[in-house]
Amino acid sequence: MLRTALRPANLGLLLLMVAAAVVFSLLGEWQLGRSQQHARVSPTETVVPIGEVIQPAADFTGHADHQRVSVSGTWADLPVEEVPDRPLDGRGGTWVVAALQESTTGGLLPVLLGWQPAGQAPPEAPTGAAQLTGRLMASEQPTGVAADGQLRALSSGDLVNVWPGRLYTGYLVADAGSAGQPRGLVAVPSEAPVPRLDPQNLSYAFQWWLFAAFALVMWVKIVKDRHGDELEDRRLAELEAAGEGYDDDGGGAAGDPPDPAPRPVRAGLRAWEDVAVPEARPLTQPDAPQVPR
Repeated sequence: MLRTALRPANLGLLLLMVAAAVVFSLLGEWQLGRSQQHARVSPTETVVPIGEVIQPAADFTGHADHQRVSVSGTWADLPVEEVPDRPLDGRGGTWVVAALQESTTGGLLPVLLGWQPAGQAPPEAPTGAAQLTGRLMASEQPTGVAADGQLRALSSGDLVNVWPGRLYTGYLVADAGSAGQPRGLVAVPSEAPVPRLDPQNLSYAFQWWLFAAFALVMWVKIVKDRHGDELEDRRLAELEAAGEGYDDDGGGAAGDPPDPAPRPVRAGLRAWEDVAVPEARPLTQPDAPQVPR
C-alpha cells in the first residue's frame, strides 16, 4: 500500500488534498477569530440612537437587548407607575417608571427612573424635555394590573392598558445622573451582558476544520481502493498464467489452451440431447358406433 501511495498520481492527489485542507483550516481560524472579536468588543456598549435598534410597537429583537442607547423627547403628562417587590442590596422596594414621548416617532418609552424603599410615596412625574442615556431591556411578561391600578411587572403588555398611544416593546434603564431624573431615587444598576464567543462563527470554524480532516481521509480512502484494485488485478493475472500449462486429457501438448469448460445450464432445463423425445404414434380415428337399422 505504501508503494501505491508513493506513485506520482497519488502523490499529486495528496498535494491537492493537503492544499485544500490548509485552505479549510485557515478559514476555520478566520471564523474563530471573528467569534473571539465579537466577544472582546461588544456592540451593546456603544451608545446609539434608539431609532437604530427599535421602533414603537415593533418586536423587541435580540439586536436591541441590552443595547445602550440615547433618546431625546418630552415627558408625557402621565403619572409615574410603581412596580413593587423589587429588592435592591437586600432591601425591599419598588421601581419608579415614567413615560417619555420620543421626539422623532412620538412613541411612549417606559423609562425606569430608579428605585425607592417600600412604603415611600412616589415622586412627582418629571416634566419638560429630556435627554437620556441608558440600556434597553426586554419587556417583562405581562401579569395584569392589580385592582388598585398598580403594576405587577414592568411589561409593555400591561402598560398598553394604562398609557394611551404606541408603546415601545421594551424599557430603558436610565443611567444615574441623566437629565430629567427626579432626585431622591437610587439608580437601578444595569449590568453589561457577559462577553461570550459568538456561537454562529464558532460553529462555522468547526465545520471548516471538519472539511480539512475529510480531505485527508478521502485521500487515504482513494489510495486504499486503488491498492485493492491492483491486488485483484494481480490475482487474476496469476490465475490466468497458471492456466496456460493445463492439459485436460493428457493427449494435448503442454502449453495448449485447455478445452473450454461446458457452459452451465440454467436451473430447471437440460441440454437438448438429454431430452427424451417420445415415439410418434399414428393418429387413428376412434371406431364409429354401430347404428342398428
